[in-house]
Amino acid sequence: MASRQQDENYSSDGAIFKRDTCNAKEATTADGMCHLDASATVTAPTIAGLSGIRARPAPATLINRLGQPHFGYFAEPVAQFSLPQFVYRTEMDGSASAWARYFHYKQFQFVALQGADFLLGMALADIRYLGSGFVYLYDMTTNHLTELNFLQPLGGRYATSPSPVNGHGYIRARQGQLALTLS
Repeated sequence: MASRQQDENYSSDGAIFKRDTCNAKEATTADGMCHLDASATVTAPTIAGLSGIRARPAPATLINRLGQPHFGYFAEPVAQFSLPQFVYRTEMDGSASAWARYFHYKQFQFVALQGADFLLGMALADIRYLGSGFVYLYDMTTNHLTELNFLQPLGGRYATSPSPVNGHGYIRARQGQLALTLS
């Protein structure tokens, strides 16, 4: 029986971890850990040039319990980043200040939709000292582009959430509000 803990603890090679349940391509060890069968390939979208790379199951969080990111090609998006656990270092391997941790972190959320006769692009960016948002709607039948842009300096009127799976962001300006929810 797999461990019922929500957090995943990867070994240094990323092959052994805890999760709610082990999937069909994983075996459960005696201590309740899931172990990815080395011969198993997780089904993932094929990307041109990456056909030889095998995807691993995504960890529950991007940052592990040691404060380091999980690296690799994952079969699905990582649900949470767990940024407070990230051990952010300076160029000289010292602990980064809270000021640096805040201003060096950038966040983007975007989506594109295409229909038979239109293309819609929408994005929000939080680069800490400036918030930016845009919407582009291109009508292919009339060759007409409609765009709306938002800029807000120094926070307060924009925000983004730290999840690429259940993300929400907004920006408010004189011309209105742009909100984006991904789920």
